[in-house]
Amino acid sequence: MITNYFKIAWRNIRKNKTTFFINVFGLSFESIKAAIENPVKSLRTE
Repeated sequence: MITNYFKIAWRNIRKNKTTFFINVFGLSFESIKAAIENPVKSLRTE
């Protein structure tokens, strides 16, 4: 069952390459930004 999900996901990634890379870039950028901002904000409030 889970292999079907991976097959469908892979098929959609191949069809929508540009959208996939924009989404992955956005998620990684925001994750890095959040990881950097949280410690900085806690240092400012002390």
